[in-house]
Amino acid sequence: MALLSASVSICGAGDVAVTAGLYLAAAGVGCLRVSSAAAEAIEGANPDCHVIRLATHTAVDAVEGAAAVLCAGADTATCARLGAACVDVGVPWLIGNVADTSGWVRLCRGADGPCTRCLAHAPEHSRCDYDPLAQMVAGMVGTLLATETIKVLLNLPSAAVSRQLVFEALDGELRDAVVATKRCCPLCGSGG
Repeated sequence: MALLSASVSICGAGDVAVTAGLYLAAAGVGCLRVSSAAAEAIEGANPDCHVIRLATHTAVDAVEGAAAVLCAGADTATCARLGAACVDVGVPWLIGNVADTSGWVRLCRGADGPCTRCLAHAPEHSRCDYDPLAQMVAGMVGTLLATETIKVLLNLPSAAVSRQLVFEALDGELRDAVVATKRCCPLCGSGG
């Protein structure tokens, strides 16, 4: 019942966002707010899941009323804006992205850090439209995002808090790396 009453916003329109949305709908999340492009792929996955197309992509619109927010394959600036909005209202947000044959997932919970800005600069989504292996990585990252989101919605422990889950397709390896709060971070650090 917790999933059916939950609302999740997914910012991003590519393979990562669509995969995460499909799995969240299939798992029984009651409302998904997504971009128009992602909505076309997700609608119909579960008749109990209400899919709302986000007309605008402002951070406030995405965060308002959401139990969790996903930054799925979006650029660094968008993730930073979403992170700041989520900290303001206390909504957990998850970030997932792909760079060639690797991908990563990260869960941020409020101002307790570490947040999006504390991450080492992660490579932007690069060749996913052209490289079949990168498309598979995007699917894996979307699946990990959906899994971690379900854990958040059900209040289950997550390995992605204060860590970054990294999938390396060439090695076939899933590992995690500790992410520390940066003291000078304006969102979650001590400011100095």
